[in-house]
Amino acid sequence: MWVQDPNRAYTEAVQRAIIDAMIDYSAPMIIGADDWLTVAARDNEPRDTLAPQDSMEETVTLLYQVKGVDLAAYRSGTIDREETRRRVVVREF
Repeated sequence: MWVQDPNRAYTEAVQRAIIDAMIDYSAPMIIGADDWLTVAARDNEPRDTLAPQDSMEETVTLLYQVKGVDLAAYRSGTIDREETRRRVVVREF
């Protein structure tokens, strides 16, 4: 995939890392069963001001959300890591 579409491969690697961080490092947080852990990510690379303006270019913010009940189920062993990853909601703005 890195050879065919390096941008997509990079994006997917970053998404996996964000989701893994949410799963791995949320344990000390007090997240109720009905609460959501939300992480927003955005590319902060500045646009090249010497390049021509691209009407298709846009800044995208990705929002990652996982429900507290799903994190608790993972920690208790009710669901595995892959199922927890599948339950993460990803939205693009």
